[in-house]
Amino acid sequence: MVWSRAFDMRRYTVVQLKRAVRFFPYVLLVTVILLIGLSLLLSGMVAKDGEKDENRLFRIGVVGDMENRFLQMGMTAMQNLDETRFAMEFVPVPEEEAKAALATGEVSAYVVFPESFIEKMLRGQVDPITFVTTTQSQDVTALFKNEITRVVTDMVIASQKGTYGIGDALRDNGYGSLANRHVNQSSLRYVDVILSRHDALAVEEQGVSGGLSTVAYYVCSLAVLLLMLAGLPFACLYCRRDGALSSLLLSKGLSCTRQLMAEYLSHLLSLWALLSVLSLGVGALLALVTLPGVTLALVISLYLALLPVLAMVAAFDMLVFEVAGQIIGGVLSHFFITLGLAYISGCFYPLYAFPPVVQTVARLLPIHLARQHLGGVFTEDTSLVNLAFVLVYAVGFLAAALLVKWCKVNRYQGGMTDG
Repeated sequence: MVWSRAFDMRRYTVVQLKRAVRFFPYVLLVTVILLIGLSLLLSGMVAKDGEKDENRLFRIGVVGDMENRFLQMGMTAMQNLDETRFAMEFVPVPEEEAKAALATGEVSAYVVFPESFIEKMLRGQVDPITFVTTTQSQDVTALFKNEITRVVTDMVIASQKGTYGIGDALRDNGYGSLANRHVNQSSLRYVDVILSRHDALAVEEQGVSGGLSTVAYYVCSLAVLLLMLAGLPFACLYCRRDGALSSLLLSKGLSCTRQLMAEYLSHLLSLWALLSVLSLGVGALLALVTLPGVTLALVISLYLALLPVLAMVAAFDMLVFEVAGQIIGGVLSHFFITLGLAYISGCFYPLYAFPPVVQTVARLLPIHLARQHLGGVFTEDTSLVNLAFVLVYAVGFLAAALLVKWCKVNRYQGGMTDG
């Protein structure tokens, strides 16, 4: 009897696979269209993120005597040594051109160094410099004042006090011959401290969530969303109005558990084939064109990380299809539940944009856990806890689907059944 049931389950699995194979080209076509749409959405998000003030390189015009070798040395140091080079680009321009560039938005601001500024500063006289920006450049103003102005004023004044103080102290105590040497040494040490001021801070990039950058965050989010939506067309195969077929199979010795496992295995293999074809397509595309930040190793890593997510998504689909029963109900239920979970889990907006209560709930949802699992590909910090939760959800969805199927068959037969 055991061998007979095992054979029936294999035969039923093959039947489900044959149905899925006939349906597969249509699902693949819909999924490819969906992939293209989500890719365009991701490109738009990346482009919009690149236009944010904190991600742009601001152009700052510099007006002054650019023939002065000291000013040239200062510009070179700012452009090659100072940390502000990652946020600002300094462009030497005449004052009239700077005004026109500021009006057209070619520069975010410009700074005017008065004549003989460097020479006077070397003698201990620091003339005020002029900083010109527009009312729309408040972020640039704050950044400039916090970085450049502090270097030019506070740090310069403090270093001047130290260097000239050493020279005056040596002269006042009869060591005038050593004054110039120690003043020069102190000046170089102050310059080194100013240029390495970033060492006083420990920078930790938190990212959007879990250490992920904006691009990586949305790649993981949209990858999970794509898999979830890819299972929607299969409602035509697995949604049934009543339990007649299940009751018939049960009478032939195929229990509800074996029926569900056969359907689940067929659906899981269909999703796996779908993911494999899409991954091969992306890999072939990478062989023809170069996509920024996308490598074959990254595609392979994402593919492997998505395999346990597939198990959860397939189990989720079986639960929704069992509960819905009808095809229209299954499609609509799957669509709105998926979008609702994706929205609350932060697939469209970063999770920190939601109230704390929603964030707490979202961290327990399957889509969020799946995204955190995929995030390990980018952060190189794979968490077995996230993987375990994904698999627990897969088992939980399957158990709930089995309970629903058992209840439907029991109600249809009007009595107890053998699960």
